[in-house]
Amino acid sequence: MTDLQVQRDALLALSQRCKSFIPAIRALPADTLCSIFQLCVDDAENRAFRAAHTLASVCRQWRSLALASPLLWARIFVKSTPTVQKTTSLRPGGDDWQVLDMLVKRTLGVPLSIDIDFTSDISLASVATVGQSASRWRALTLKHYASQAQADITALGALNSCNILEELDVTLRRDIKGEIGGILEAFSQCPRLESLCLADGCMFGPGYSNDVSDADESTRRPSINWTVNKCHFPLHQLTTLTLNINIRTEEVLDILRITTRLKSLEVYNDYTRLSWHPEPDYDPIVLSELTSLSCTHVHGFLLVIQCPAVETLEIFEANTGSFLSFITNSRLPLRTLRIYAYAEDWKDLDPSPIIGTIPRLELGVDADEMDILCIPPSASQGVPILAAKHISLIVQKPIDKLCNNTRSVNSILAFVKAYWQNPRRELKSFHLLTQPEKNTQTCCSDYRSEEFVRSTPFYQAMEKFRKEGLEVLISWSSSSGMRSLVILRVAQFSTIALQILNA
Repeated sequence: MTDLQVQRDALLALSQRCKSFIPAIRALPADTLCSIFQLCVDDAENRAFRAAHTLASVCRQWRSLALASPLLWARIFVKSTPTVQKTTSLRPGGDDWQVLDMLVKRTLGVPLSIDIDFTSDISLASVATVGQSASRWRALTLKHYASQAQADITALGALNSCNILEELDVTLRRDIKGEIGGILEAFSQCPRLESLCLADGCMFGPGYSNDVSDADESTRRPSINWTVNKCHFPLHQLTTLTLNINIRTEEVLDILRITTRLKSLEVYNDYTRLSWHPEPDYDPIVLSELTSLSCTHVHGFLLVIQCPAVETLEIFEANTGSFLSFITNSRLPLRTLRIYAYAEDWKDLDPSPIIGTIPRLELGVDADEMDILCIPPSASQGVPILAAKHISLIVQKPIDKLCNNTRSVNSILAFVKAYWQNPRRELKSFHLLTQPEKNTQTCCSDYRSEEFVRSTPFYQAMEKFRKEGLEVLISWSSSSGMRSLVILRVAQFSTIALQILNA
Protein backbone atom coordinates (compact mmCIF):
# COMPACT_ATOMS: atom_id res chain seq x y z
CA MET A 1 0.00 0.00 0.00
CA THR A 2 2.83 2.36 0.81
CA ASP A 3 4.40 1.75 -2.61
CA LEU A 4 1.09 2.54 -4.31
CA GLN A 5 0.80 5.83 -2.43
CA VAL A 6 4.36 6.75 -3.41
CA GLN A 7 3.61 5.99 -7.07
CA ARG A 8 0.38 7.99 -6.87
CA ASP A 9 2.19 11.01 -5.43
CA ALA A 10 4.86 10.71 -8.11
CA LEU A 11 2.21 10.62 -10.84
CA LEU A 12 0.47 13.67 -9.36
CA ALA A 13 3.75 15.56 -9.24
CA LEU A 14 4.49 14.59 -12.83
CA SER A 15 1.02 15.69 -13.88
CA GLN A 16 1.51 19.08 -12.23
CA ARG A 17 4.86 19.55 -13.96
CA CYS A 18 3.30 18.69 -17.31
CA LYS A 19 0.48 21.17 -16.72
CA SER A 20 3.04 23.90 -16.09
CA PHE A 21 4.07 23.65 -19.75
CA ILE A 22 0.49 24.27 -20.89
CA PRO A 23 -0.75 27.90 -20.86
CA ALA A 24 -3.45 28.57 -18.29
CA ILE A 25 -5.70 29.92 -21.01
CA ARG A 26 -6.07 26.35 -22.28
CA ALA A 27 -8.15 25.61 -19.21
CA LEU A 28 -10.80 28.16 -20.15
CA PRO A 29 -14.06 26.80 -21.57
CA ALA A 30 -14.74 27.41 -25.25
CA ASP A 31 -17.65 29.78 -24.58
CA THR A 32 -15.46 31.92 -22.29
CA LEU A 33 -12.76 32.10 -24.96
CA CYS A 34 -15.34 33.17 -27.53
CA SER A 35 -16.49 35.97 -25.23
CA ILE A 36 -12.89 37.15 -24.82
CA PHE A 37 -12.42 37.02 -28.60
CA GLN A 38 -15.46 39.22 -29.08
CA LEU A 39 -14.09 41.77 -26.62
CA CYS A 40 -10.84 41.85 -28.62
CA VAL A 41 -12.78 42.72 -31.76
CA ASP A 42 -14.92 45.36 -30.04
CA ASP A 43 -11.83 47.05 -28.59
CA ALA A 44 -9.84 47.06 -31.82
CA GLU A 45 -8.84 50.54 -33.01
CA ASN A 46 -9.22 49.59 -36.63
CA ARG A 47 -12.39 48.05 -37.95
CA ALA A 48 -10.81 45.52 -40.28
CA PHE A 49 -10.64 41.75 -39.82
CA ARG A 50 -7.15 41.94 -38.28
CA ALA A 51 -8.30 40.80 -34.83
CA ALA A 52 -10.29 37.86 -36.20
CA HIS A 53 -7.46 36.79 -38.51
CA THR A 54 -4.91 37.02 -35.69
CA LEU A 55 -7.02 34.93 -33.35
CA ALA A 56 -7.57 32.32 -36.06
CA SER A 57 -3.80 32.03 -36.64
CA VAL A 58 -2.70 31.14 -33.09
CA CYS A 59 -3.40 27.41 -33.01
CA ARG A 60 -5.80 24.76 -34.26
CA GLN A 61 -8.19 25.15 -31.32
CA TRP A 62 -8.38 28.92 -31.64
CA ARG A 63 -8.81 28.69 -35.38
CA SER A 64 -11.75 26.33 -34.94
CA LEU A 65 -13.32 28.63 -32.36
CA ALA A 66 -12.75 31.75 -34.45
CA LEU A 67 -14.22 30.22 -37.59
CA ALA A 68 -17.22 28.98 -35.60
CA SER A 69 -17.85 32.39 -33.97
CA PRO A 70 -20.02 34.38 -36.40
CA LEU A 71 -19.82 37.59 -34.36
CA LEU A 72 -16.09 37.84 -35.07
CA TRP A 73 -16.86 38.23 -38.77
CA ALA A 74 -20.00 40.33 -38.46
CA ARG A 75 -18.21 43.52 -39.60
CA ILE A 76 -17.84 43.39 -43.35
CA PHE A 77 -15.83 45.95 -45.29
CA VAL A 78 -16.15 46.46 -49.01
CA LYS A 79 -13.13 48.50 -50.02
CA SER A 80 -10.23 48.15 -52.43
CA THR A 81 -7.00 50.02 -52.94
CA PRO A 82 -7.58 52.79 -55.51
CA THR A 83 -5.86 52.35 -58.86
CA VAL A 84 -4.61 54.85 -61.39
CA GLN A 85 -7.49 53.90 -63.68
CA LYS A 86 -10.09 54.39 -60.93
CA THR A 87 -13.24 56.24 -61.98
CA THR A 88 -16.22 57.28 -59.92
CA SER A 89 -18.33 54.39 -61.25
CA LEU A 90 -18.31 50.74 -60.16
CA ARG A 91 -16.27 48.11 -61.97
CA PRO A 92 -18.52 45.75 -63.93
CA GLY A 93 -16.56 42.57 -63.14
CA GLY A 94 -14.11 40.98 -60.73
CA ASP A 95 -13.82 37.95 -58.47
CA ASP A 96 -13.67 39.80 -55.13
CA TRP A 97 -17.37 39.05 -54.62
CA GLN A 98 -16.47 35.42 -53.85
CA VAL A 99 -14.54 36.44 -50.73
CA LEU A 100 -17.43 38.60 -49.59
CA ASP A 101 -19.87 35.77 -50.21
CA MET A 102 -17.73 33.50 -48.02
CA LEU A 103 -17.64 36.09 -45.23
CA VAL A 104 -21.39 36.64 -45.34
CA LYS A 105 -21.99 32.88 -45.07
CA ARG A 106 -19.52 32.67 -42.17
CA THR A 107 -21.67 35.07 -40.12
CA LEU A 108 -24.45 32.45 -39.92
CA GLY A 109 -27.37 34.84 -39.79
CA VAL A 110 -26.20 37.25 -37.04
CA PRO A 111 -26.78 41.02 -37.47
CA LEU A 112 -24.13 42.68 -39.64
CA SER A 113 -22.20 45.95 -39.64
CA ILE A 114 -21.50 46.85 -43.27
CA ASP A 115 -18.98 49.43 -44.48
CA ILE A 116 -18.97 50.13 -48.22
CA ASP A 117 -16.50 52.59 -49.73
CA PHE A 118 -17.87 53.39 -53.17
CA THR A 119 -14.99 55.82 -53.70
CA SER A 120 -12.54 52.90 -53.89
CA ASP A 121 -12.10 50.39 -56.70
CA ILE A 122 -14.87 47.89 -55.94
CA SER A 123 -16.94 45.83 -58.34
CA LEU A 124 -20.65 45.80 -59.04
CA ALA A 125 -20.73 42.08 -58.19
CA SER A 126 -19.30 42.77 -54.71
CA VAL A 127 -21.93 45.40 -54.00
CA ALA A 128 -24.71 43.10 -55.18
CA THR A 129 -23.39 40.27 -53.00
CA VAL A 130 -23.46 42.41 -49.87
CA GLY A 131 -26.83 43.86 -50.84
CA GLN A 132 -28.40 40.41 -50.64
CA SER A 133 -27.87 40.46 -46.87
CA ALA A 134 -29.76 43.75 -46.36
CA SER A 135 -32.29 42.09 -44.05
CA ARG A 136 -29.46 41.48 -41.54
CA TRP A 137 -27.87 44.94 -41.59
CA ARG A 138 -27.70 46.47 -38.13
CA ALA A 139 -25.25 49.27 -39.00
CA LEU A 140 -24.44 50.65 -42.45
CA THR A 141 -21.62 53.02 -43.45
CA LEU A 142 -21.54 54.41 -46.99
CA LYS A 143 -18.98 56.61 -48.75
CA HIS A 144 -19.95 58.04 -52.14
CA TYR A 145 -18.95 60.44 -54.84
CA ALA A 146 -21.83 62.88 -55.16
CA SER A 147 -22.13 62.22 -58.89
CA GLN A 148 -22.61 58.46 -58.40
CA ALA A 149 -24.44 58.27 -55.09
CA GLN A 150 -27.83 57.47 -56.56
CA ALA A 151 -26.38 54.81 -58.88
CA ASP A 152 -24.52 53.27 -55.94
CA ILE A 153 -27.72 52.96 -53.94
CA THR A 154 -29.45 51.35 -56.91
CA ALA A 155 -26.63 48.80 -57.17
CA LEU A 156 -27.31 47.66 -53.61
CA GLY A 157 -30.71 46.39 -54.69
CA ALA A 158 -34.01 46.61 -52.85
CA LEU A 159 -33.45 48.22 -49.45
CA ASN A 160 -37.01 47.96 -48.16
CA SER A 161 -35.99 44.84 -46.22
CA CYS A 162 -33.67 46.70 -43.79
CA ASN A 163 -36.00 45.95 -40.91
CA ILE A 164 -33.30 45.77 -38.21
CA LEU A 165 -31.12 48.67 -39.41
CA GLU A 166 -30.30 50.87 -36.41
CA GLU A 167 -27.34 53.01 -37.55
CA LEU A 168 -26.77 54.82 -40.86
CA ASP A 169 -23.56 56.72 -41.65
CA VAL A 170 -23.28 58.52 -45.02
CA THR A 171 -20.26 60.45 -46.33
CA LEU A 172 -20.40 62.32 -49.64
CA ARG A 173 -17.34 63.52 -51.55
CA ARG A 174 -18.03 66.47 -53.80
CA ASP A 175 -17.12 66.06 -57.45
CA ILE A 176 -20.26 67.72 -58.79
CA LYS A 177 -23.27 69.32 -57.20
CA GLY A 178 -25.32 66.72 -55.38
CA GLU A 179 -27.98 66.19 -52.74
CA ILE A 180 -28.55 63.82 -49.86
CA GLY A 181 -32.31 63.45 -50.17
CA GLY A 182 -32.31 60.60 -52.70
CA ILE A 183 -29.97 58.50 -50.56
CA LEU A 184 -31.93 58.93 -47.36
CA GLU A 185 -35.26 58.21 -48.99
CA ALA A 186 -33.95 54.75 -49.91
CA PHE A 187 -33.97 54.02 -46.17
CA SER A 188 -37.38 55.48 -45.39
CA GLN A 189 -38.82 52.09 -44.38
CA CYS A 190 -36.51 51.27 -41.47
CA PRO A 191 -38.63 50.93 -38.31
CA ARG A 192 -35.65 50.52 -35.96
CA LEU A 193 -33.38 53.25 -37.35
CA GLU A 194 -32.21 55.44 -34.45
CA SER A 195 -28.78 56.80 -35.42
CA LEU A 196 -27.88 59.01 -38.40
CA CYS A 197 -24.47 60.48 -39.24
CA LEU A 198 -23.95 62.74 -42.27
CA ALA A 199 -20.44 63.85 -43.22
CA ASP A 200 -18.92 65.99 -45.95
CA GLY A 201 -15.99 63.98 -47.30
CA CYS A 202 -14.28 67.14 -48.61
CA MET A 203 -14.83 69.40 -45.62
CA PHE A 204 -11.22 69.09 -44.53
CA GLY A 205 -9.70 68.22 -47.89
CA PRO A 206 -6.97 70.21 -49.67
CA GLY A 207 -8.17 73.29 -51.48
CA TYR A 208 -11.41 73.46 -49.56
CA SER A 209 -12.55 76.94 -48.61
CA ASN A 210 -14.34 77.42 -45.27
CA ASP A 211 -15.32 80.97 -46.14
CA VAL A 212 -18.95 80.74 -47.20
CA SER A 213 -18.90 84.40 -48.18
CA ASP A 214 -16.01 83.92 -50.60
CA ALA A 215 -16.81 86.00 -53.67
CA ASP A 216 -14.69 83.86 -55.97
CA GLU A 217 -17.00 80.87 -56.48
CA SER A 218 -14.43 79.23 -58.77
CA THR A 219 -12.20 78.52 -55.77
CA ARG A 220 -14.91 76.59 -53.96
CA ARG A 221 -15.79 72.95 -54.46
CA PRO A 222 -19.21 71.99 -55.84
CA SER A 223 -21.90 72.21 -53.20
CA ILE A 224 -24.15 69.50 -51.81
CA ASN A 225 -27.73 70.05 -50.77
CA TRP A 226 -27.79 68.62 -47.26
CA THR A 227 -31.42 69.54 -46.58
CA VAL A 228 -32.93 66.45 -44.99
CA ASN A 229 -35.99 67.80 -43.21
CA LYS A 230 -38.01 67.86 -46.45
CA CYS A 231 -37.22 64.34 -47.66
CA HIS A 232 -39.14 61.18 -46.79
CA PHE A 233 -37.01 59.89 -43.93
CA PRO A 234 -37.89 58.85 -40.34
CA LEU A 235 -36.20 61.74 -38.54
CA HIS A 236 -38.70 61.46 -35.70
CA GLN A 237 -37.23 58.05 -34.74
CA LEU A 238 -33.67 59.27 -34.23
CA THR A 239 -32.00 59.21 -30.83
CA THR A 240 -28.49 59.97 -32.15
CA LEU A 241 -27.72 62.60 -34.80
CA THR A 242 -24.30 63.70 -36.12
CA LEU A 243 -24.04 66.50 -38.70
CA ASN A 244 -20.45 67.06 -39.88
CA ILE A 245 -21.60 69.02 -42.90
CA ASN A 246 -22.01 72.54 -44.22
CA ILE A 247 -25.61 73.41 -43.49
CA ARG A 248 -27.16 76.68 -42.40
CA THR A 249 -28.25 77.19 -38.82
CA GLU A 250 -31.89 77.59 -39.82
CA GLU A 251 -31.85 74.18 -41.53
CA VAL A 252 -30.27 72.53 -38.49
CA LEU A 253 -33.01 73.98 -36.30
CA ASP A 254 -35.71 72.76 -38.72
CA ILE A 255 -34.32 69.24 -38.32
CA LEU A 256 -34.27 69.52 -34.53
CA ARG A 257 -37.94 70.48 -34.45
CA ILE A 258 -38.65 67.01 -35.88
CA THR A 259 -36.10 64.96 -33.93
CA THR A 260 -37.74 65.33 -30.54
CA ARG A 261 -36.40 62.00 -29.17
CA LEU A 262 -32.71 62.85 -29.50
CA LYS A 263 -30.38 61.70 -26.73
CA SER A 264 -27.07 62.55 -28.46
CA LEU A 265 -26.40 65.44 -30.87
CA GLU A 266 -23.18 66.51 -32.62
CA VAL A 267 -23.13 69.49 -34.97
CA TYR A 268 -20.13 70.73 -36.95
CA ASN A 269 -20.59 73.12 -39.85
CA ASP A 270 -18.92 76.29 -41.00
CA TYR A 271 -22.12 78.06 -41.96
CA THR A 272 -22.76 78.72 -38.28
CA ARG A 273 -19.68 80.95 -38.27
CA LEU A 274 -21.88 83.58 -39.88
CA SER A 275 -23.52 86.09 -37.56
CA TRP A 276 -26.93 84.47 -37.30
CA HIS A 277 -29.20 85.68 -34.52
CA PRO A 278 -32.80 84.60 -33.94
CA GLU A 279 -35.67 87.03 -34.20
CA PRO A 280 -37.15 88.19 -30.88
CA ASP A 281 -40.26 86.05 -31.44
CA TYR A 282 -38.29 82.93 -32.49
CA ASP A 283 -39.75 79.92 -30.70
CA PRO A 284 -37.14 78.02 -28.69
CA ILE A 285 -36.52 74.35 -29.40
CA VAL A 286 -36.69 72.07 -26.36
CA LEU A 287 -34.84 68.75 -26.55
CA SER A 288 -36.01 67.28 -23.27
CA GLU A 289 -34.33 63.86 -23.66
CA LEU A 290 -30.92 65.06 -24.90
CA THR A 291 -28.10 63.98 -22.56
CA SER A 292 -25.00 64.56 -24.76
CA LEU A 293 -24.33 67.64 -26.91
CA SER A 294 -21.26 68.50 -28.99
CA CYS A 295 -21.15 71.59 -31.19
CA THR A 296 -18.63 73.60 -33.18
CA HIS A 297 -19.01 77.16 -34.52
CA VAL A 298 -22.26 77.63 -32.65
CA HIS A 299 -22.58 81.36 -32.08
CA GLY A 300 -26.30 81.48 -32.88
CA PHE A 301 -27.18 77.82 -32.50
CA LEU A 302 -27.05 77.76 -28.71
CA LEU A 303 -29.30 80.80 -28.39
CA VAL A 304 -32.47 78.96 -29.37
CA ILE A 305 -32.16 75.42 -28.02
CA GLN A 306 -32.94 74.28 -24.50
CA CYS A 307 -31.67 70.93 -23.22
CA PRO A 308 -32.53 70.51 -19.54
CA ALA A 309 -31.17 66.93 -19.31
CA VAL A 310 -27.69 67.38 -20.85
CA GLU A 311 -24.98 65.75 -18.73
CA THR A 312 -22.08 65.87 -21.24
CA LEU A 313 -21.42 69.11 -23.12
CA GLU A 314 -18.62 69.69 -25.65
CA ILE A 315 -18.06 73.21 -26.93
CA PHE A 316 -15.64 73.94 -29.79
CA GLU A 317 -14.95 77.54 -30.75
CA ALA A 318 -17.93 79.21 -29.13
CA ASN A 319 -18.04 82.56 -27.37
CA THR A 320 -19.07 83.02 -23.77
CA GLY A 321 -22.24 84.92 -24.68
CA SER A 322 -23.95 82.04 -26.47
CA PHE A 323 -22.56 79.53 -23.97
CA LEU A 324 -23.94 81.37 -20.94
CA SER A 325 -27.26 81.93 -22.69
CA PHE A 326 -27.55 78.20 -23.27
CA ILE A 327 -26.51 77.37 -19.70
CA THR A 328 -28.97 79.89 -18.24
CA ASN A 329 -31.91 78.72 -20.36
CA SER A 330 -31.29 75.01 -19.85
CA ARG A 331 -30.10 74.84 -16.20
CA LEU A 332 -28.03 71.78 -17.00
CA PRO A 333 -27.22 68.93 -14.59
CA LEU A 334 -23.71 68.78 -16.09
CA ARG A 335 -21.41 65.89 -15.27
CA THR A 336 -18.77 66.54 -17.96
CA LEU A 337 -17.92 69.84 -19.67
CA ARG A 338 -15.36 69.93 -22.49
CA ILE A 339 -14.23 73.29 -23.88
CA TYR A 340 -11.80 73.33 -26.81
CA ALA A 341 -10.26 76.21 -28.75
CA TYR A 342 -10.34 78.13 -25.47
CA ALA A 343 -11.12 81.68 -26.61
CA GLU A 344 -9.82 84.97 -25.23
CA ASP A 345 -13.18 85.97 -23.76
CA TRP A 346 -13.42 82.78 -21.68
CA LYS A 347 -11.05 84.18 -19.07
CA ASP A 348 -13.75 86.72 -18.08
CA LEU A 349 -16.47 84.09 -17.81
CA ASP A 350 -18.93 84.61 -14.97
CA PRO A 351 -19.64 81.13 -13.56
CA SER A 352 -22.70 82.15 -11.52
CA PRO A 353 -25.33 80.72 -13.97
CA ILE A 354 -23.76 77.26 -13.66
CA ILE A 355 -25.42 75.17 -10.98
CA GLY A 356 -23.20 73.46 -8.43
CA THR A 357 -19.91 71.75 -9.17
CA ILE A 358 -19.07 70.06 -12.47
CA PRO A 359 -17.66 66.59 -11.74
CA ARG A 360 -15.33 66.64 -14.77
CA LEU A 361 -13.96 69.64 -16.69
CA GLU A 362 -11.77 69.29 -19.81
CA LEU A 363 -10.08 72.29 -21.43
CA GLY A 364 -8.27 72.32 -24.76
CA VAL A 365 -5.68 75.07 -25.26
CA ASP A 366 -3.52 75.91 -28.28
CA ALA A 367 0.23 76.13 -27.79
CA ASP A 368 0.40 79.90 -28.32
CA GLU A 369 -2.60 80.78 -26.15
CA MET A 370 -1.51 79.64 -22.69
CA ASP A 371 -1.95 83.14 -21.30
CA ILE A 372 -5.72 82.84 -21.56
CA LEU A 373 -5.60 80.43 -18.63
CA CYS A 374 -5.27 83.54 -16.49
CA ILE A 375 -7.74 83.31 -13.63
CA PRO A 376 -10.34 86.13 -13.56
CA PRO A 377 -10.46 88.72 -10.77
CA SER A 378 -13.17 86.70 -9.00
CA ALA A 379 -10.49 84.12 -8.16
CA SER A 380 -9.00 86.58 -5.70
CA GLN A 381 -12.09 86.02 -3.57
CA GLY A 382 -11.56 82.28 -3.82
CA VAL A 383 -13.98 81.60 -6.69
CA PRO A 384 -12.34 79.88 -9.71
CA ILE A 385 -13.57 80.19 -13.27
CA LEU A 386 -15.69 77.00 -13.04
CA ALA A 387 -16.14 74.78 -9.99
CA ALA A 388 -14.92 71.26 -10.85
CA LYS A 389 -13.77 68.09 -9.09
CA HIS A 390 -11.62 66.62 -11.86
CA ILE A 391 -9.83 68.81 -14.42
CA SER A 392 -8.10 67.71 -17.62
CA LEU A 393 -5.98 70.22 -19.56
CA ILE A 394 -5.12 69.29 -23.16
CA VAL A 395 -2.28 71.34 -24.67
CA GLN A 396 -1.12 71.22 -28.30
CA LYS A 397 2.58 71.49 -27.49
CA PRO A 398 5.31 68.84 -27.02
CA ILE A 399 6.07 68.09 -23.39
CA ASP A 400 9.71 69.22 -23.65
CA LYS A 401 8.78 72.60 -25.14
CA LEU A 402 6.07 73.08 -22.56
CA CYS A 403 8.37 72.33 -19.62
CA ASN A 404 11.02 74.71 -21.01
CA ASN A 405 8.54 77.54 -21.51
CA THR A 406 8.44 79.47 -18.25
CA ARG A 407 5.45 81.51 -19.28
CA SER A 408 3.34 78.46 -20.13
CA VAL A 409 4.40 76.64 -16.97
CA ASN A 410 3.50 79.62 -14.79
CA SER A 411 0.09 79.87 -16.47
CA ILE A 412 -0.67 76.21 -15.76
CA LEU A 413 0.58 76.38 -12.17
CA ALA A 414 -1.47 79.50 -11.47
CA PHE A 415 -4.50 77.82 -13.00
CA VAL A 416 -4.15 74.72 -10.80
CA LYS A 417 -3.35 76.78 -7.72
CA ALA A 418 -6.51 78.87 -8.07
CA TYR A 419 -8.64 75.73 -8.12
CA TRP A 420 -6.69 73.88 -5.45
CA GLN A 421 -6.66 76.73 -2.94
CA ASN A 422 -10.35 77.44 -3.30
CA PRO A 423 -11.96 77.48 0.17
CA ARG A 424 -14.50 74.81 -0.86
CA ARG A 425 -11.57 72.50 -1.69
CA GLU A 426 -13.52 70.51 -4.28
CA LEU A 427 -10.71 69.76 -6.76
CA LYS A 428 -9.68 66.10 -6.49
CA SER A 429 -7.44 65.49 -9.51
CA PHE A 430 -5.61 67.29 -12.32
CA HIS A 431 -4.59 65.64 -15.61
CA LEU A 432 -2.28 67.33 -18.11
CA LEU A 433 -2.10 65.86 -21.61
CA THR A 434 0.32 67.34 -24.14
CA GLN A 435 0.87 66.41 -27.76
CA PRO A 436 2.54 68.06 -30.77
CA GLU A 437 0.61 70.36 -33.04
CA LYS A 438 -1.38 68.73 -35.78
CA ASN A 439 0.30 67.98 -39.11
CA THR A 440 3.76 68.06 -37.58
CA GLN A 441 6.22 65.21 -37.82
CA THR A 442 7.95 64.56 -34.52
CA CYS A 443 9.86 61.69 -33.01
CA CYS A 444 10.73 60.51 -29.53
CA SER A 445 13.82 61.98 -27.90
CA ASP A 446 15.61 62.01 -24.58
CA TYR A 447 13.87 65.30 -23.87
CA ARG A 448 10.54 63.48 -23.73
CA SER A 449 11.65 60.72 -21.40
CA GLU A 450 10.31 60.27 -17.89
CA GLU A 451 13.75 61.17 -16.50
CA PHE A 452 13.65 64.52 -18.28
CA VAL A 453 10.15 65.33 -17.06
CA ARG A 454 11.02 64.38 -13.48
CA SER A 455 13.98 66.76 -13.54
CA THR A 456 11.97 69.82 -14.59
CA PRO A 457 10.79 72.55 -12.17
CA PHE A 458 7.29 71.98 -13.53
CA TYR A 459 7.25 68.40 -12.25
CA GLN A 460 8.65 69.50 -8.89
CA ALA A 461 5.86 72.06 -8.57
CA MET A 462 3.29 69.39 -9.35
CA GLU A 463 4.93 67.21 -6.71
CA LYS A 464 4.10 69.88 -4.12
CA PHE A 465 0.42 69.72 -5.08
CA ARG A 466 0.59 65.94 -4.75
CA LYS A 467 2.03 66.16 -1.23
CA GLU A 468 -0.91 68.36 -0.30
CA GLY A 469 -3.35 65.66 -1.45
CA LEU A 470 -4.09 66.45 -5.11
CA GLU A 471 -3.98 63.53 -7.53
CA VAL A 472 -1.79 64.58 -10.48
CA LEU A 473 -1.40 62.82 -13.82
CA ILE A 474 0.94 64.01 -16.60
CA SER A 475 0.80 62.31 -19.98
CA TRP A 476 2.20 63.14 -23.39
CA SER A 477 2.26 61.78 -26.89
CA SER A 478 5.15 61.71 -29.34
CA SER A 479 2.78 62.48 -32.21
CA SER A 480 -0.45 64.36 -32.78
CA GLY A 481 -2.11 61.12 -33.82
CA MET A 482 -1.72 59.67 -30.31
CA ARG A 483 -0.02 56.55 -31.66
CA SER A 484 2.03 56.43 -28.48
CA LEU A 485 1.04 57.79 -25.12
CA VAL A 486 3.33 58.09 -22.12
CA ILE A 487 1.57 58.36 -18.78
CA LEU A 488 3.47 59.80 -15.81
CA ARG A 489 1.70 59.63 -12.49
CA VAL A 490 2.86 61.86 -9.68
CA ALA A 491 2.25 59.33 -6.93
CA GLN A 492 3.02 58.76 -3.28
CA PHE A 493 6.71 58.32 -2.35
CA SER A 494 7.56 59.97 -5.69
CA THR A 495 7.18 56.69 -7.55
CA ILE A 496 6.40 56.91 -11.25
CA ALA A 497 4.20 54.58 -13.22
CA LEU A 498 5.20 54.62 -16.87
CA GLN A 499 2.92 53.01 -19.39
CA ILE A 500 3.41 53.01 -23.15
CA LEU A 501 0.36 52.25 -25.23
CA ASN A 502 1.15 51.35 -28.82
CA ALA A 503 -1.54 51.28 -31.46
